[in-house]
Amino acid sequence: MTGALLSRINADVEVIQGILSTNISMVLRGSTLIVSIMIKMLLINLKLAGVTFAALLLCISAVGSYGECMKRFAKMIAKEKSTMTSDALEGFTNIKTVKAFSAEDTEIEKFENGNANVYKAGMKKQLWTACFTFVQQVGMYGALIVICYMSYDLTKSGEITFGEMTQYLFYTNVLVF
Repeated sequence: MTGALLSRINADVEVIQGILSTNISMVLRGSTLIVSIMIKMLLINLKLAGVTFAALLLCISAVGSYGECMKRFAKMIAKEKSTMTSDALEGFTNIKTVKAFSAEDTEIEKFENGNANVYKAGMKKQLWTACFTFVQQVGMYGALIVICYMSYDLTKSGEITFGEMTQYLFYTNVLVF
């Protein structure tokens, strides 16, 4: 039980340090950039901006679902790590008893099983991440193709100039990538 608590405390402290040190400033800087680019896109052409924002909303909703899935995996991994740490700590604490009953192999097997469980949970998490990244990239590039085609048609019909089309595509590139 002590090992589980220590493992959880260490993991939680690392997460909080990461959030406080870099994530807050990155969110503020990114938000300012995104809002200013979206305003410029709206000023260039409302039709293109509507398509772009619709694609972004789909991506954002997918990210929300992915985030929930990653929370479940993080909890599963933390649980498996704490179990493994607790088993190891228990074995080390009671080393005299383990040796007295020649149970070293049993303790090693417990640790190996815990390690395998952590590995399996990590692999599941990475598989989901790979699938999400693939779908997200296909979606973003698909939306970019639609935006390029629409901007070409709007330029051809005279609704926007070639310079505005180039400017819009530049902003789209900065916003997406």
